Amino acid sequence: MEGGRPNQYLSERINQYAYLRPLTRNSAHSPHVDVSIYRDTTANNKEVLVKAVRRKTAGHEDKYRQLRRNFQTGNNLMNGELSIRKEVAVLTSSRHPNIIRLWEVVDDPSHDRVFLVLEYLAGGEIQWRNENENSPILTVEQSKRIFRDATLGLQYLHYLGIIHRDIKPANLVWSLDQSTVKIIDYGISHRNEESSKGPASASRYREKAISKPNPTLFTNEELTKQRGTGYFMAPEVAWTPPDTTLSSPSIDTLSSTMHADAFQIPVKRPAITKAIDVWSLGVTLYCLLFGKFPFQIPSDGNDNYYHTKYMLFREICTQDWTVPDTMGSDSLPTGGRAATNYDEVIGLLDSMLRKDPNSRIAIDCVKVGGS
Repeated sequence: MEGGRPNQYLSERINQYAYLRPLTRNSAHSPHVDVSIYRDTTANNKEVLVKAVRRKTAGHEDKYRQLRRNFQTGNNLMNGELSIRKEVAVLTSSRHPNIIRLWEVVDDPSHDRVFLVLEYLAGGEIQWRNENENSPILTVEQSKRIFRDATLGLQYLHYLGIIHRDIKPANLVWSLDQSTVKIIDYGISHRNEESSKGPASASRYREKAISKPNPTLFTNEELTKQRGTGYFMAPEVAWTPPDTTLSSPSIDTLSSTMHADAFQIPVKRPAITKAIDVWSLGVTLYCLLFGKFPFQIPSDGNDNYYHTKYMLFREICTQDWTVPDTMGSDSLPTGGRAATNYDEVIGLLDSMLRKDPNSRIAIDCVKVGGS
C-alpha cells in the first residue's frame, strides 16, 4: 500500500477500490470531506479519486475557520449530505469531455459516509501565478487554451440548465497529459430545467446524459444565498443593500481606504442566473492573464473577517477593473482598456465583467477556437 493507512474516516478497500494515498491539493477542502486516491483492482489498477463525505458536518469552529480561509460565504455552510447529493445529481446527468466523470457512488452506513468514485485528473489544478510577485506564470496562448476548455464545459452545463456557482482556477483541473482541462466540484451548483438550452457545440452531448436531477435538491431559496468564493463572486451575488453598514468598530477605518464609487449598487438585487458563471469565468481569465485578481481588498491593516468581506464585496460592486500594460508570462502588450486597438481578449473580458448581468455576454456567445 502506498502512503500508509487511510485515516479513521476511510476504508482500506471500498468494493474493488484499494486505498493508495491522500490527495494533496493547494485548495483547502471542506472539513467534512476527505479526498484520496484509490486504485481500481478490476481495471488494471487504474487510479481513481474517492471523495468521502461525512453526513454529519464538523463543528462550528471548524466551519468558521474554513470560511475565513477561503471566503466561502453564507449564513450556514452546506452540510455534507446535501452537497454530495447535488454533486451526484449533476454528474450523473453530465457527459462531456470538459466535465469530470463520476464512475460510481458507494453508500457506507457503517462509516456514516458516502463515497464518490471519480475520474482522477492527475495533471492537477491550474497554477496561474507567482504568489511572491503577483505575476502570471502562463503564456497568453496557454491561458486561451485553458479558457477554451472551461468555456466549452460551461456551455454544456448551461445547456443543461446547470449553474456551477464556483468557477475559479482551483476548480479547473488538468488531465494527466495536460491535454484537457475539466471543471470539478459541483457541491453548491444549481439546476433549473426551464433554462435548459444552449449552442450546437453543447447539444451533441445531450443524448449522453443518463438521468435528470431531482428538482427538489435545487430550490430558488438556496440559489439566492451567497455561495462561492469571494474574489470570483459576481456583483449580484456579492450584493448588499446600498445603505448597508457594518455594526462593528471596524467600519471606522473604511472611509480612508474606500475609493469613490465608479458604479452604483442597485437598490434591488438583480436576479441570480447563469450570468454569475460568466462573471466568474471572466475573473478566472483575468487571473490567468495577469497573475492577480481584478478586484483586490484594500490594505488598511484590519484583518477582521467581516470588515474584509465587506470591503471586497464593495470593490466588486462599485469599482471598475484595470488593464495592465502587458499580459501573460510572455508580456504581450494589451493596448490598454480604452485603446481602439486593444487586444481581442481585453474586449472579451469587457463583455464578461459587466456589473449588470443583463448586459453581460451569454456563455454560448463566447467564441472559442476549435469548437
